[in-house]
Amino acid sequence: MTTDTRRREILVPIDIRGINRTALEAVVTMAQRLDTSLLGLFVEDIFLQQIAELPFTTEVVRSSGAERDLYADTLKRRNRELVYTVEARFSEFATSRRVRFRFDYTSGRRTPAALERSDCDIFFPGRRTPRGARHAVQGEYYHRVKLVYDDSPQSQRALEILHALVKNGHTREIFVIAERRVPRTLLSGLAESGARVYLDNTGLSEHNRLQRMLGNPACDLVLLPRDSIASTPRDVLESAFERAAGSVLLLNG
Repeated sequence: MTTDTRRREILVPIDIRGINRTALEAVVTMAQRLDTSLLGLFVEDIFLQQIAELPFTTEVVRSSGAERDLYADTLKRRNRELVYTVEARFSEFATSRRVRFRFDYTSGRRTPAALERSDCDIFFPGRRTPRGARHAVQGEYYHRVKLVYDDSPQSQRALEILHALVKNGHTREIFVIAERRVPRTLLSGLAESGARVYLDNTGLSEHNRLQRMLGNPACDLVLLPRDSIASTPRDVLESAFERAAGSVLLLNG
């Protein structure tokens, strides 16, 4: 393969829900293996801030289910504390692995703000741990990876990334969802590297394509060419990325 996966920036959008330590360490390690840089983007939810400024606004505590008042000043303070924590962790992990990184800020919602960018790949951290997936087992950050293959230049780059993950011992199980015929040499190359490969070439219909791409089987990472979701409405994409268990690397360009 001749496609160059190096020196392409990976955008990591983060909102008030944050990013867990394992997901951050995993994407920094992947950037190191691919010789690429990272852009952390903190997205402040202006709509949530406006709600917090209304009188008698309350929130439900996720850990206990208890209800408490939500004040605009409290929300602003949480945002500042989260930005400081996340930026410090970015610096810690990236510096220790000699990965180039920068940090930026914007307002809006996480998914739409990230999708505005077409000049870099986009890493959406998973909102929860996928059931049945394994994280950080002896360095296997992405033990189970799903590849959506459509024979585009983006999916060719995804294959290179996948080979790099397997070569470095991060990935042991691969699920390939093919919209086009996958060359046998590509599959055999992955299998020969020691990974177990599962192929689904039944095609994707419009009513279940996102569910097939981001749903079962549960995976730690989905490699998703942007062209494969080009016709999907933005609000549908936002809902799907918010529900996704594992992380998603959206390949642009």
